Order: sequence, then C-alpha cells, then structure tokens
Amino acid sequence: MISVSKIVLSISMLLTIFVSLQFQNGESNVLLNDSTKILVYITNNITDLQLGVHCRNRQEDLGLQTLNFGETYSFSIFTGFEETLYFCKFSWTNEFHYFDIYDQARDYPSCKTECRWKINKAGPCKINATSKECYPWAGKENKNILH
Repeated sequence: MISVSKIVLSISMLLTIFVSLQFQNGESNVLLNDSTKILVYITNNITDLQLGVHCRNRQEDLGLQTLNFGETYSFSIFTGFEETLYFCKFSWTNEFHYFDIYDQARDYPSCKTECRWKINKAGPCKINATSKECYPWAGKENKNILH
C-alpha cells in the first residue's frame, strides 16, 4: 500500500520538474509565449510647434523626447499576464496634457501589433487602417507621476 506522504512527494517532484522545464536562462517560456510585442508610434501633428513627449509605465521611464511637426517617436512594449498601461505627458509652449497612450483594455483589440497616434492640440487620435479615433486629454491626476 502506498502511503499518503509518498503520493504527496511524487506530486511535488512532478510539479518541480514541470516548473523547471518552463524556465530557460532565467526567463519563463510561458510568459514569453503569451506576451505580445506592440510598437507604439507618436507623431507630432501640431503645426509649427515642438512637442515634448514623456512616457512611462509603472516600472520604466522612457525619458523625454522632443518632436518637431511631422516627426514620429516610437517604442516597443510587451503585453503579458498583467494588463499593460503606458501613460504620457505632452507639452508645448506653456501647455501640459496627459494621456494613457497604451491601455491594453482599450487598445488591444485595435492595436495587436502596432498603435499609431497623431497628437493634436485638442487631444490624441489613434489612427487605424480604416478609421481614426480621437480622445480628449485626460485630467491632471497623473501630473505627479510624470515630472
């Protein structure tokens, strides 16, 4: 008769082997297989003004970028198990505005591999293959997160 402790030990060993096989070089294959790389493009569509763009998520600050009219800044993000959120501060002359440039809950259905934005004075517009979705600027609740 097999004892309960031998069954528990056998299950524990199998789980340990399974988890070990999921990791290679310190990274989980499960996370890599379920993650998606998305390119985010931000284009200054404000005529004759330089646009300051400062984006980040909770862990990563992408730094301040300066775009002349018509110039584009791009960066890659990886979505995975947790919902992905990148937010940006936009500035020109004496104006400062905030917007969640990539919100997985809002953007993933229409931005599976890339998300293209044109920044206007009235707010950002997401440019899709067949449509354009414009949004108002967010409130200033994020202003203490981006300096």
